[in-house]
Amino acid sequence: MKIITSKEMARLDAAASAGLEALMERAGAGLADFITDNLPDYPVCFICGTGNNGGDGFVAARHLMARGRETDVFIKGSADKLRELPRLQADRLGTGLKELDPENLSYFLDRKRIVVDCLLGTGFVPPLKEDIKEILEIINKKSKIILSCDIPTGVNGDTGAADESSVKADVTVTFGYPKIGHAVSPGSEYTGSLEVKDIGIDLSPDKYLEGTEFIVRQDCLEYFSRRERASHKKDYGHVLVVGGSPGMEGAPAMAALGALRTGAGLVTCAVTGTAANAVTAHAVGAMKLIMDADERGRMSYGNLGRIMDFIQERKIDSVVLGPGMGTGDGQKKLVAGLLERAQCPVVLDADGINCIKDSIQTVKDRGYPLVMTPHPGEMARITEEAVGVTLDKRGGIVTKISKMLGCLIVLKGYRTLVTDGSGIYINATGNPGMATGGSGDILSGIIASLAGQGMSLIDSARTGVWVHGRAGDAAGWISGEKFIQPQDIIEAIKRI
Repeated sequence: MKIITSKEMARLDAAASAGLEALMERAGAGLADFITDNLPDYPVCFICGTGNNGGDGFVAARHLMARGRETDVFIKGSADKLRELPRLQADRLGTGLKELDPENLSYFLDRKRIVVDCLLGTGFVPPLKEDIKEILEIINKKSKIILSCDIPTGVNGDTGAADESSVKADVTVTFGYPKIGHAVSPGSEYTGSLEVKDIGIDLSPDKYLEGTEFIVRQDCLEYFSRRERASHKKDYGHVLVVGGSPGMEGAPAMAALGALRTGAGLVTCAVTGTAANAVTAHAVGAMKLIMDADERGRMSYGNLGRIMDFIQERKIDSVVLGPGMGTGDGQKKLVAGLLERAQCPVVLDADGINCIKDSIQTVKDRGYPLVMTPHPGEMARITEEAVGVTLDKRGGIVTKISKMLGCLIVLKGYRTLVTDGSGIYINATGNPGMATGGSGDILSGIIASLAGQGMSLIDSARTGVWVHGRAGDAAGWISGEKFIQPQDIIEAIKRI
């Protein structure tokens, strides 16, 4: 989805045939729907300003109260200063607005509460006033979950400039289109996961960030389509996972679970005996192709023929190559051999990426779709330069490598990037709780699953990172980010 300025969004709002009052109603209803559909059933506390952002909050609060949700609404400033539309929505709310002062707010947030930040909108220019900073410090410190309406208070929607006291949102719900402030640092670091709600904007934007788009739910609708009644498992792809070694036996099991949970009809793990035990214990729906091991228990190069025969005879639809495989000479030769001979889409991950540094030509010369899913460290080993943290730095490197190798790149991390060399796609989901062993293996399995089911590889990558990140968000909203385990991400996939 295109990324636009707040000024362009204001133009689209003003030109919408529905009118500004209807758009505010839709925005507030969308905000309430997101809370109801995605977040735990905690009490909700709205922190509203006197502008249109506050008006969206009044609408959302009214909808939640009508659904029986425990809801409180605070207003910063005098109700006499409300603009016309927010005043109308405050009147419709029909309940007393609480005066926002630090002591009162701190008392309310001593309980588990979802705080909805509706103070300042996309037009804010730093710095924040001291009285606002005091409020935001309490919100950031005491809230169980923070949801920002449109953009976190303290972030500029056009530049990403942010006051250091800005709201640190777990999730931001914006309307119509993502804004530049959601994508560009430091604003992106305060935004958290991003959800875009359709509020019925009639026109397409004339001005937007060239060459860069966000991946949002609306870009992933094929994933949510219904299955044909008269279908069977072979209609949904057969994924082969090749990996595992002593000490990393769980990696192929995690990839298999990612593929199974996202709809793969069949999954087979090509693994040595020790990794086969982990697959049996954790991915009971996956089949196993037992491989010969070398003297260190890792998959040997001599397995190449058997794997290729299996791919051809079973008509494998996609391959995950590398999770937990190891990087010895035998594994490097095996990865190079598979990359030379494979004819179906391949997801090259983890040790598979580490193995190709000295045989990069095999990636360039292949005749099938390939996606590589490195984290910054793995990418740095290929490029021999630091990846960096800024969007410009990361985007430039992944685009260069994608063009050089002629493959898709998924650069994992906060705001995971996907590129085919012609454009950058920024994932809008995910959280730091997903920085745990096994999470990346799950992502590889998801991408391979979608490719095996017939999605194009670019759509598989974009949809895969969104699904993976949103599942991680769902797990974090329930248990807390620091407690997320890979199994929690797997379990949460069915809730998104």
